[in-house]
Amino acid sequence: MNNICVIVGTSLPLFFKNNLYFLISLFSASIIIGLLIGALFVNNVAHNQSLLARLKNALENRELHFVYQPIYKIKDRKITGIEVLLRWTDPQIGHIGPDIFIPLAEKNGLINKISLYVVEHAIRECAPVLLSSDITLSINVSCADICSEAFREKLLSTLKQENVPGESIILEITERQSSGTEDIKRSMDLFKGTGIMFALDDFGTGYSNLNWLSLLDVGEIKIDKSITDSIGTESINNHILPGLIEMFKNMPKIVVFEGVETDMQYHFLKENIPECCAQGWYFTKAVPLSELRTVLEA
Repeated sequence: MNNICVIVGTSLPLFFKNNLYFLISLFSASIIIGLLIGALFVNNVAHNQSLLARLKNALENRELHFVYQPIYKIKDRKITGIEVLLRWTDPQIGHIGPDIFIPLAEKNGLINKISLYVVEHAIRECAPVLLSSDITLSINVSCADICSEAFREKLLSTLKQENVPGESIILEITERQSSGTEDIKRSMDLFKGTGIMFALDDFGTGYSNLNWLSLLDVGEIKIDKSITDSIGTESINNHILPGLIEMFKNMPKIVVFEGVETDMQYHFLKENIPECCAQGWYFTKAVPLSELRTVLEA
């Protein structure tokens, strides 16, 4: 019997046979690509650091400003309150959205300073409107703010300085922010007697919302825009609506639908939950204080 050995091979003269120039070119290209990637990374880090420095300066120099979105009673379209929204326009970069600078602030430990900034300056700015109109001012805060003694002192001292009653303020909290419900509950109890009300924001976006609703003493529930968007659609969220409607009918709390933008959404809410409130572009966009009085008078 004969043993047969088969050897198979190939030749790649383009890469390995007397082709020094190609190897040098390949090596050079690899270095250039590596340098470009490194430069992009360094530039991105530098940009974030530059943006963070600009945000710190904006806080110190009071360059962050506010716009206000009215909240309407669905039944008669009467304005019951306004929500303050923070905006930042950098002198060189231009408009920087909250979806950029708020996560940046959270990541770098600035979010508590921003909350103190909003509480102090928004209340001071809105004091004349709050004292002359029967409306409330809603302020978005983190659970850490609710549990912060510094935040509570700043809020109460600002209200006292501006002669604004606590009943004019609603603090909006959301379950996405991590804190134990027991800690939040104890901290909310410290606000009792001040008249300040709490709202559960972004309701409908998290599994534990119902749990939070049963554990925390909130006077208002804000329905997330994703639920509002499902009205009149085949979205999965649309199947949640009937249950929410029945629940809200028997609940002695203020219900506010966020992000109402269409005539269909407005008439659906008016027909099914006439006692609820709503905010969104269907009524008006968020406006600066200079335009707010005109909106309130209209």
